[in-house]
Amino acid sequence: MEFSKLIFEPTVDLKLPPVPVSFIEVVFSDVQKIDLDDPLCTSAPLPFGISPLIQSEVVSGRLLTRGDDVKETFELSLDIKEQFSYLPGDSVGVFPQNPLAEVNQLLKRLGLDEQKNAPIEITVKKGVKKKLPIYLPLVSTPKIILESVLEIRGILKKGFLRSLAEYTTEYKEKRRLLELSSIEGAAEYDKYILQQGLTLSDVLTEIPSCVPPLSLLLEHLPRLMPRAYSIASSPLSCGKRINIVFNLVVTPRGRMGVCSSWLKNKFEDVDDLSKKFEKMGVQDSSPTRTSKTIPLFFRKPSNFRIPTPIDAPLILIGPGTGVAPFIGFIEHVSLQEKYISDGLKDPLLVYFGCRYRNRDHIYKNEMEDFVSRKFISAYRVCYSRDRLQESDPKYVQDLLYADKENVCNLVTKRGAYLFLCGDAKNMAKDVQATLVRILQECTDTTCDVAEKQIIELEKSGKFVKDVWR
Repeated sequence: MEFSKLIFEPTVDLKLPPVPVSFIEVVFSDVQKIDLDDPLCTSAPLPFGISPLIQSEVVSGRLLTRGDDVKETFELSLDIKEQFSYLPGDSVGVFPQNPLAEVNQLLKRLGLDEQKNAPIEITVKKGVKKKLPIYLPLVSTPKIILESVLEIRGILKKGFLRSLAEYTTEYKEKRRLLELSSIEGAAEYDKYILQQGLTLSDVLTEIPSCVPPLSLLLEHLPRLMPRAYSIASSPLSCGKRINIVFNLVVTPRGRMGVCSSWLKNKFEDVDDLSKKFEKMGVQDSSPTRTSKTIPLFFRKPSNFRIPTPIDAPLILIGPGTGVAPFIGFIEHVSLQEKYISDGLKDPLLVYFGCRYRNRDHIYKNEMEDFVSRKFISAYRVCYSRDRLQESDPKYVQDLLYADKENVCNLVTKRGAYLFLCGDAKNMAKDVQATLVRILQECTDTTCDVAEKQIIELEKSGKFVKDVWR
């Protein structure tokens, strides 16, 4: 890699940031009490949390997609142990663990491989007027810190690179770290750190003479943050269980996403052992608690919730895993006695899109069952890479436009609720632009007026989004 290649002549004076003041001290301790069931071991607030941290357990899982050229999509059913009040559309925050191979690589580079499970105490250095970050446990182990507490793939800030140079013995390697942290090296920093996303492990691989202490990582790496997942089930089906759905993420550098790969491993642990027990004819056996446990908490609800009561049509737009909360929506409706006996008074339309009809059409059977039981009025589906004719709709926005008269009537005349879930970068923008176009064409108005109508729908809670990048 060209990363370690010097750009500036040694005679060039670099404008460097000051070396950040070191304030954390890590000492190996005789303390024996470390709560391995709760490795976070901290009272730090849970981002947007409304529940305590719950040690949920995987009850079952399934792979929802099959074949090439599609993302691996999984569903996990989790036992949350106690009844907790939530509604479809709510979400949970999941605390993952960093990939074990990357953790072990870092432990080895830091010279902590043989002490990875030894207890350590984390304190502020004497005479330094700083406080420990609230997410750091006072007692832990090097492995727990790198596995569960720090975002070891976190973006390396210039101050961190400047500090790393202080622990680098080889001249050219130290100079390279100084270049990256300097004003003159801004383009190099942007190229390798921001654009290519080099991590601490990547940098230490390229700069072998750099051996920082664990305390430096505690000072500069951010907290391993929870990942949010929509709940894809109704509390009426089983109040102590929830379903979540996720894609296996692959980064531009070819690495699997931290949380999605960790959740996939949980699925594989349960799936593999369940199959082994099934072959052995063993009942009520399960993987170990550690392999099943997923720390999570319920997040503060947004307005992305099914209306109660349902007093207007519903238009649910969710391609790919964006359909997950809508499974919870419709399941919730299907389990309420008043809707079972009387049915829905207003239409419920679902717009779904994926690549192929037989590879990644997730929840097809469930949706068709809801249609047959008349809980869904219209289930509209498109396949972006598996169209029978060139004129067939390619994306969900094309389906909406094909139904423009009906969509416009439901929105403008019958007060329909619009729910949109999925990718914010492209899909959500394209869907919103299509809705503007529909209102413009079907009500014979201007683009500006149609855009204002969409904004008013959002303000009034009639157009609700749950989107992510």
